[in-house]
Amino acid sequence: MRNSVANVRQNIETVDKAGCDYWEGIWASVQQLPQPVDPRIKGLNNYVDRHLHSLFKEAFGDMGTEGKRFLEIGCGNSAWLPYFAKEYGFDVSGLDYSNSGCRNAKEILKRAGVVGDVVQGSLFEPRDDMRDMYDVVFSLGLVEHFTDTAACLRACSAFARPGGLMITTIPNMTGIPGALQKYLGREIYDVHVALDSHDLTKSHRAANLKIMRCQYCLFVNLGVLRMLRWRSKPIQVALIRLGSWISKMLWVFDAIVPILRPNRFTSPYILCIAKKRLDSAREISCQRDDAGV
Repeated sequence: MRNSVANVRQNIETVDKAGCDYWEGIWASVQQLPQPVDPRIKGLNNYVDRHLHSLFKEAFGDMGTEGKRFLEIGCGNSAWLPYFAKEYGFDVSGLDYSNSGCRNAKEILKRAGVVGDVVQGSLFEPRDDMRDMYDVVFSLGLVEHFTDTAACLRACSAFARPGGLMITTIPNMTGIPGALQKYLGREIYDVHVALDSHDLTKSHRAANLKIMRCQYCLFVNLGVLRMLRWRSKPIQVALIRLGSWISKMLWVFDAIVPILRPNRFTSPYILCIAKKRLDSAREISCQRDDAGV
């Protein structure tokens, strides 16, 4: 029976459309590590991070985050772990299956002067000391790489304590951003599952998670587009700069006349906030007993 359970886990892992080699290649090629997210930095270059900061601040509300345990799954090269430690006092940890991604995340934490635990491993096979342990489980651009979104979310929820918070953020590949990404960098588009807010909500419910809210974020951010097929060509730099300028002009306009609302067609991100049900730990325990684990 143990072998059959292991086979199920392996089958789940094989639906990863990107794979460890993909991320290892990306994180190993990073020439300059990102600066930790700092919402106090003014200017349009930090507009997106400040917007996400406002959403996270609202999500935590009166939670009382000081000393609580926080886990980022898919933390390779993460600039967010130091942010969550410094802004909210979380005891932060990260999980990633890429060796280079973990190394980069550790270095970013070190440079920020933040103590944190970064573990290399699979989210589908959590260590026993990581199960049901975290008050917040966070992912940024993770679950959309797995063809079975609900299975991925269910695996992520195994790390959260009963009643714990899950914050899931993915790119919007169903609207205009997805269409542009498909044209400009099909290699990148193909490692994603195109999900809208309805799909993400449905997958969270299928994973037995209680939805608090699921929403599109920002009106536009063309800076999220990537163009591997034109790598090292001047047109790539020109298009990235053009997209950045267009986005910034719209942000300035919206600051003056706030009429541009997040929507399924132009928004770059989808954010879902959910809770692990209090009875989830008991259900998982019963499933393990039935499987002979």
